[in-house]
Amino acid sequence: MQNINLADCYKGMANRMSDHPAIVAGADRISHRQLNARSFQIAQLLREEGIVSGDRVGLAIRSPIELIATTIALWNVGAVMVNLDFRLRGEQRDKMAKKFNIRTIIQDVKPSGAANYQALDIDQNWLERVSKMPTLPFQPDNSGHPAMIMLTSGTTGEPTGIQRGHNTILARNLLEQSGKHTSVGGTLLLAQPLNFAAPFNKALGQLLQGGCVHIMSFFATASQLIESVNSTSADKLFVVPKQLRELLAESKGSKEPVLSGLRSLINGGGPTNAEENQRSYRELSNNYQMNYASSLTGLVSELFGADNEIIPDSVGYVLGLNNIEITDPDGNPVPRGQEGLIKVRGPAMAQAIVGSSSHNSDRIVDGWAIPGDIGVLSDDNVLTITGRNSELIIRGGANVYPQEIENCINQLPAVHEVAVVGVSDDLLGEEIVAFVVKYKDFDQDLIAGHVRTQLPSDKCPRHIVTVDSLPKNGMGKVMKYQLKEMFSRSR
Repeated sequence: MQNINLADCYKGMANRMSDHPAIVAGADRISHRQLNARSFQIAQLLREEGIVSGDRVGLAIRSPIELIATTIALWNVGAVMVNLDFRLRGEQRDKMAKKFNIRTIIQDVKPSGAANYQALDIDQNWLERVSKMPTLPFQPDNSGHPAMIMLTSGTTGEPTGIQRGHNTILARNLLEQSGKHTSVGGTLLLAQPLNFAAPFNKALGQLLQGGCVHIMSFFATASQLIESVNSTSADKLFVVPKQLRELLAESKGSKEPVLSGLRSLINGGGPTNAEENQRSYRELSNNYQMNYASSLTGLVSELFGADNEIIPDSVGYVLGLNNIEITDPDGNPVPRGQEGLIKVRGPAMAQAIVGSSSHNSDRIVDGWAIPGDIGVLSDDNVLTITGRNSELIIRGGANVYPQEIENCINQLPAVHEVAVVGVSDDLLGEEIVAFVVKYKDFDQDLIAGHVRTQLPSDKCPRHIVTVDSLPKNGMGKVMKYQLKEMFSRSR
């Protein structure tokens, strides 16, 4: 297959959409024609700075417009974009530059702390140099280098690089359009920083469709999100589970969906339980969808619309073009309906993993992408996630998956949130600890008694710890390694 360059793809879309809005971020806005022209200008400046085809270039850029324009510019010159968190300190950026062999980091905010990496600053001088570059079309490099390396730390805190090619990203975009929700173009509302994989992917896909991306502050409240959907005429809204729960707190008791005008209310970036999925469909939008996806596999399955009433505890139907296998620990396929390790093969899976990854986390083996999740696949292709292999607790020789315990505890009205981890134990190897964020009416004995009636004794938490909140990363995922550290310090 001939190499594809996404800069070429976007140039074609930008020529078609011309003066239609591409990105709106606060008072800043840019059309598709302007975004395309700016990427040409930045590409020429990158060439002047010595960036060549195949170079890995880190982007620690807070401005959404500059981040996207510089990404497309890097593709024009055939370089590989590495998306970095703009909040990283200098020494952390040094570590990323060394680990992922980054030639230079382009940044619009200088970090605190000591820094030794090579940097290009988006300052006034840079902006003036860009503005003086011609806006003539740039001939994209088609030598076949990867498009990007997205860094994902999941719940471990140790970054792993997921390498994607131009063809892979295009396939992911087409795969997402194959779902029941198919909603092309229009306006997508985001309230997350684009240095995280999920919102960046959503924004990029929206632009490649010729749509508009409207970006709000990550700290926007639920009422502000609802108001913005109405005031911006957005027809798509992407939220992470934390934001979804805040919207549900706002909509509680509503007889009609409060976001009825949306063609897609997309929830991704972490698990939600059956009640949350049902309420989101009833109270927020009848076009609510919960996506099961990962940086490694792309979109795997989709729970959409009325399916949230029928199979709310699943992650929906596996999308076409994805081949799914469920295997035992030795890699042998198990019958439908039996629990095992999820393996995915399809056109949207990543090319490679850059940097170390543990045996139980994201990996590619014999052409299969293994995201580290445990699940069950039904005869009619419904996928249910039952746990995560990298979070597996081995208690006295028994395998315990935290999600099963979390789902059980979450059934109690007094529980706001819960996270279950395994901690070192001299006798059993590991012991189970449940961290619970409570509502005001709360009884630890009630939780312990409920779990004993629902789960086998070897899956019951030995310790139940109440906390005011769970530590989370910017995408709302619970950082369980911090909970383990917190418990160890308290002993």
